[in-house]
Amino acid sequence: MKPDWNIGYTTRNHLCLDLDNSSITKVYSLASLLIREHPELGDCLIVQSSHGELKQVLCHQPMKLPYHKVKRDSFHLIFNNTIPYEESCKIIETLARLDVISEAFIRIREMRNDMTLRVSKTVNVTHVKPPPQIVGYKINYKVPKKGNGIGLYLALLNCLL
Repeated sequence: MKPDWNIGYTTRNHLCLDLDNSSITKVYSLASLLIREHPELGDCLIVQSSHGELKQVLCHQPMKLPYHKVKRDSFHLIFNNTIPYEESCKIIETLARLDVISEAFIRIREMRNDMTLRVSKTVNVTHVKPPPQIVGYKINYKVPKKGNGIGLYLALLNCLL
C-alpha cells in the first residue's frame, strides 16, 4: 500500500496564492486585477485545489458568538515571473487586509518563510481531496517572460499525475 503523503510546491521566487472558499469568477477577476496592477508578475496559471458543492454551515466556537460560514471551491494562482520575495509578501499582506485571502496564509508563510501550495491528493478525516486541476491561464501581454514559475509548478504537478 502506498503512503498518503501530502506533497507541496514551495517557492520564494514567484507569487503563489491560496484562495479558499471562492468562485471561479472571483478568481479570474483577481488574476486580471493583479496582472493589471502588478504587470511584473507575468502570466497566471489558475488551478482548482478543492472541488465541492456550495455548503452553508453555522459554526460555534467556545466563548465566541456563532457565525455563518459558506464553503465553496478553492483555487491556487501561480504567477510566472521571478520577483523579490519581499514584493510577494507585500502583495499577500495587502490581499489579507482586504480579506481576499486568509490571515492563516500569512502566518504559515511567515513560519515557513516561503509560499507552499498542495500539488498532491490529500486525505482528510471525512473525504479525500483530489490533486489540483488546471482550470485557466491568464496571459500578461505587458511584460516579457522572466522566469519559469509556472513551468516549475507544472513539472511537479505532472510528476504526481
